[in-house]
Amino acid sequence: MSQSRTPLARHVLAWLLLLSGAANIIEAIIPKSQSVADWMEQWVPLEVSQGSRLLILLFGLIQIMVSRGIFRGKKTAWLVASSAMGITVLLHLGRAWDWQHASWSLLLFTILLWRRRDFTAASDAASSRWGFLIGGGAMLALLVYSYSTVWHYAPQAHLRRDPTVIARTSAGLVLFQNLAAEVHESRRALRAFQGVQLASAIVMLGTLFLLLRPVLGRRLRIAAGELERVASLVALHGCDPMDCFALLPDKRWFFHGAKDGAESVIAYGLWRNYAVALAEPIGPDEQRQEAMNAFREFCAQQDWRASFYCCHERNRKNWESSGWLGFHIAEDARLHLNTFELKGSDFQGLRTSLNHARKAGWTFHWYEGSPVDHGLEAQMRLLSDAWLDAKGGTEMGFDLGAFSLKVIRIHRTGCVLDAGGRLLAFATWPSYAKGSGRSIDLMRSAEGARGAMDFLILESITRFKAEGIEEVSLGNAPLARVASEGEKVQGGEKVVDYLFEHFNQVYGYKPLFEFKRKYHPDWQGRDLVFERHAHLPSLCAALIRLHAPKGLLQMLLS
Repeated sequence: MSQSRTPLARHVLAWLLLLSGAANIIEAIIPKSQSVADWMEQWVPLEVSQGSRLLILLFGLIQIMVSRGIFRGKKTAWLVASSAMGITVLLHLGRAWDWQHASWSLLLFTILLWRRRDFTAASDAASSRWGFLIGGGAMLALLVYSYSTVWHYAPQAHLRRDPTVIARTSAGLVLFQNLAAEVHESRRALRAFQGVQLASAIVMLGTLFLLLRPVLGRRLRIAAGELERVASLVALHGCDPMDCFALLPDKRWFFHGAKDGAESVIAYGLWRNYAVALAEPIGPDEQRQEAMNAFREFCAQQDWRASFYCCHERNRKNWESSGWLGFHIAEDARLHLNTFELKGSDFQGLRTSLNHARKAGWTFHWYEGSPVDHGLEAQMRLLSDAWLDAKGGTEMGFDLGAFSLKVIRIHRTGCVLDAGGRLLAFATWPSYAKGSGRSIDLMRSAEGARGAMDFLILESITRFKAEGIEEVSLGNAPLARVASEGEKVQGGEKVVDYLFEHFNQVYGYKPLFEFKRKYHPDWQGRDLVFERHAHLPSLCAALIRLHAPKGLLQMLLS
């Protein structure tokens, strides 16, 4: 079958699997007549027949659960569906020789094996949403199954066939109430009711696993040598202040290029089926566009939506020519140290902060991380904890570093101490562009230490100048825009401008922009690059969750 027809065959198979699962559930809910059960006693023990009915229900639920994964070409869904359909064939044959349903299941099982090459997509990041959806649907089906079972065996269990009595008894079975005393005279009814309770336990445990999977499965598996491979590419080709964040543990990596030739890597985060790459590919400039397109094709194979967060605006024409869409989302503040001077009225405020700090007896200390200063590091931890408590107690991620003594020792840290040696502020300065640039990352300051961070930045710049550092990045100002004269504003960018103006009281984008603007930096625009405008609402949700793993509410509270 051609490549263009493959998705259609996959989608038809998914719908067939969904219908098969629904049919199995209906088949399991409707008990066989007593005459059929008596006939089955000649060939198969009744316990096996009753157990088959229970298992048909569970495997019907499984088929419905994985049909969405089959629709999207997920390899894991194919493995589960194939196993479930194979077992379902045997279960139908074991239940009153139900060859009609067994033949249908066998047909689907054969098609799954035949089309196995269509299922190559990797799984999405775990989402607790599916725990609620799947668990709720499974529990509803189980309640119906329990009701039909109790209704069928009511005479043998000495129960009146009254809807209220049957409903109360059915709910009791699902909630593990002990009904053995009521059914001690009927072995068949007892086993049927025990089967309902077994199904209830399986459904509850399965739902609990789905709800906990985002927490339990958060750590990504890293193949041997991959981290070193990425670090090597960052050191060789990294020219963006954000490239160092490619090494954070919340990233996955896509490699592009020949084994013996030039290679690029794209660091990305995954939320549901949205793959968000951090900045642009890390590799040779001439390979950048090719790597972006290869990443898009890779994501399409996984049924993911590809996007790039904070691409350089100067490259917009290149990626737009390849069919990408995008708009302005942030400004990166750069300082060129060969021309940076605290002269003129524009820098009067910074000069005042610098003089105030020196008069107060504050001192600047550059911490190399070796030898280890345990006393200073203890102060850093206490200061960071207090800062986090004041901000809501949560760290951001994706393109921001979290507090780590290991990272502090690697990147080295600027510190501000008062006259008594108490730590007032500290900030890490990862390097980029083969060591010719420094970017401020982790920033912490004590409450009431006004001007301490400005003093730290200015003293750090003085040190960097002496070391021959050419450039400093003060990081991104999200949602900010420094528009040039005559620049055309797109529709999506108008929304960003609106958020910058009216969302400030919640997050405080304006003070962050104003803090950076007083250094009069060279503003470099950053764009959000994506495939379709229809993806934007979900893409925004993905960006929020990647930056704030604990969710939007926790981010707003911080």
